[in-house]
Amino acid sequence: MPGKDTTVKCDGVKSTFLTVTDQPAFFIDELASDHGWWVYQGASGVSLSMAAAWFRVHLMNDTANRKYFYGANCTFCTDSRVQVAQNSLMLQ
Repeated sequence: MPGKDTTVKCDGVKSTFLTVTDQPAFFIDELASDHGWWVYQGASGVSLSMAAAWFRVHLMNDTANRKYFYGANCTFCTDSRVQVAQNSLMLQ
């Protein structure tokens, strides 16, 4: 079941994700979201918490937030609100 965003469809974004092989890449499809969902769901939603955690890991070397993205059982990997994909560098 793809997300509800008709402005930027997940299939196009996922095609780009699939080309990234030389750096960690994580694809997340927030199933209930439309294009503006992140605005009205706020900090309790997936979009903002995911973005903040990703930037902390990759810009601040915050190893505590790696659990959200890395490994087969990452936090977002087991979140029923989303479907995710990781490239091979995320499985380490």
